[in-house]
Amino acid sequence: MSQSPDSTNLIRRFLGGTLYTGAGTGLRILSGIISTKVLATYLPRSEFGVVILIELIASFLRMVSGLSIGVAAIRTLTDADEAEQKIIVDTVVLFRLATFVLVSLVFLVVQPWVYRLFGKEPVEGLTLPILAFTLALAYQTVLKQMLQGFFRFKEMALIELGASLLNLSLLALFLIVLDWGMLGAVWSRILSTATAGLLFYLFLPTRKGLAFRRDALRGMLRFSWPLQVNQILTFVFNSFGTLVVATVMTPADVALLSVAAKIPTNIRRLYESFRTVYFPNLSGLIMQGDRRRAQRMLNVTLRGVAFAMTLLTVLVLIFQREIILILYSEQYLGIGVLLVLSMLSTTIGLVGNVLGNSTVAAGDPKAPAVSNTVNTAVTVVGNLTLVPLLGVLGAAWAGILGRAVANPVNVWFLRRTGLAPRVMDYVKPIALFGLLYGLFWLLQPQAWYIRLLFLPAFLLPSLALRLVTLDDARTLWRSLKRLR
Repeated sequence: MSQSPDSTNLIRRFLGGTLYTGAGTGLRILSGIISTKVLATYLPRSEFGVVILIELIASFLRMVSGLSIGVAAIRTLTDADEAEQKIIVDTVVLFRLATFVLVSLVFLVVQPWVYRLFGKEPVEGLTLPILAFTLALAYQTVLKQMLQGFFRFKEMALIELGASLLNLSLLALFLIVLDWGMLGAVWSRILSTATAGLLFYLFLPTRKGLAFRRDALRGMLRFSWPLQVNQILTFVFNSFGTLVVATVMTPADVALLSVAAKIPTNIRRLYESFRTVYFPNLSGLIMQGDRRRAQRMLNVTLRGVAFAMTLLTVLVLIFQREIILILYSEQYLGIGVLLVLSMLSTTIGLVGNVLGNSTVAAGDPKAPAVSNTVNTAVTVVGNLTLVPLLGVLGAAWAGILGRAVANPVNVWFLRRTGLAPRVMDYVKPIALFGLLYGLFWLLQPQAWYIRLLFLPAFLLPSLALRLVTLDDARTLWRSLKRLR
């Protein structure tokens, strides 16, 4: 059955918006891939694991001290006059300094327990880099959010791209030329992050000062605290496996887990470019009362995301060895299974993200927090149970389990809004991949031409089951030609 004209226009609008918003993200991802290649090549796994743990600790300190004030600032800035905007910016800048000082004092007290994550690795001299990284991340995050409140997206994208290139340059200087080791890698991130934050601040279109208004702060905090709860849940879900691996195993194993997550993480970043187009389009259709087109958009998106992600997972399964050698180094050849499982977890997670965002667009903003709570609880229990038994693979299986259990919760909430997702549209490709993965595991094919046979083994049944259609391909081709 051919696509209707309005469906074609929706797809074309998606492609256009996604390509434009994703261009800057793609360039930053490319810079990140090169940076990871440098780190994987020039740092031992144990030192790479320490770098990852430092970044994880700094990110946690940044998150708990922020109270999601930046998101509230976006909302407040868009509806304020010039004088109020100046007060909001100054209030948020001073508030973040105060919360940084407070969280730093707490960290200085608890750091002996925090450093147990590093196992037997030396931890001397890490306090200053961790706190400096926390401060740089805190201001980079909140100032970027306030720049969004002024709709300065072009400046924001250019600054982020410049910071990525600066990080890559400093990494080459500190790690390759000066041979500073893991601290060189950490300070390259600190300096590039701090530079981005400084530029975000300079590009804020307000006069800079030290004004502070408590009522403005109270208003923003009343809005932001529920968001902070969801941020904590998200952080726990994304990071708990790493923390358990660090506690039970070694920083070298943390490096394995992190490197295996690099490709899925970059895919999620690209997906965010799509999500920024999908969410307002779906919201607009629902607000206009056009439930028919909203229903079509939901199910086309679910089918497309599930098929595209499963196809990418099949390609990773086929070429896992070649991918690891090209993007990382020989010391990471053992992460093949972990990489494939991480891709599968991301596939299920992105389907859940589509369901959750659709529920919010349909008018239920609390549903994702409930689903996220279920996801996080299952993941925490899964990590505590499976990591001691299976090592780093246990963390991957825990992530898959958490997202799989949360999926029916997302479906239930979405159906309550009146939108009906076709569940089998995304279950079928994932189930097909499961069959192929089991066959791959049994045969253990080594020759590339035998492994390549798994691609038509996925595509042909997909066509037969109408997981993807020739009309999809024709519409995609016509849309790309039109955009060009």
